[in-house]
Amino acid sequence: MAMGSFSGHCGRRVWRPVVIWCGMIFLMSSLPGGGDGGNQPLTAGFVVYVLSRKCAHVFEYGVLYWLIYRAFTQGGTLKGRWATLAAFALSMLYAVSDELHQTFTPLRHGTPVDVLVDFIGVCIARSKVRLGR
Repeated sequence: MAMGSFSGHCGRRVWRPVVIWCGMIFLMSSLPGGGDGGNQPLTAGFVVYVLSRKCAHVFEYGVLYWLIYRAFTQGGTLKGRWATLAAFALSMLYAVSDELHQTFTPLRHGTPVDVLVDFIGVCIARSKVRLGR
């Protein structure tokens, strides 16, 4: 297998977790409802609900970044700065596409705020990766 190739057993193996994680995000985004509640009164329970959903965004996109970065570096496709940039770009592209997807899901809506929250998760994961190098 040539260096930088996506083919072969090793390439499929390192990208499988990325595909599974993206599928999980897509599945969760396909569920109707589950928005931030619109005009709900500002109660402690509502605030906890919204914060837990935003923390879930941070977590899921931080994990996505790490999985993509790992696939690039372990698969021999990209290293160093290029792996970092490509993982960042793909994670954010998926975040935008996920919010767009939600605009077609009943009782859901895609928001730029959620893309920003996803961006925070990607940045946290990126900083952890950089510290680990």
